[in-house]
Amino acid sequence: MNHHHHSQPPGDDEQDFDAFASQQDPLDIEAANWVLRHRRGLSPDEHEAWQRWLAQDPRHGDAFDDMRDTFGEVQQLPVDDVARLRS
Repeated sequence: MNHHHHSQPPGDDEQDFDAFASQQDPLDIEAANWVLRHRRGLSPDEHEAWQRWLAQDPRHGDAFDDMRDTFGEVQQLPVDDVARLRS
């Protein structure tokens, strides 16, 4: 008697996730997250992580710029002005 036929082969969940992620470019999602973090203000640790992320792949910087432009069109937040007022 085989009790193992109920368990799914490993990797099924990952495939589901890949199928989902393929609808949405994971790089765009990451870049969008970084843009939002920048708007909120990066901690020194986050800034380091962001620099590492940019260094990993030349496409990261492009995606970041694209997302920043996209978000910029959606709503103009004078982040720099706010930062200047705070300092």
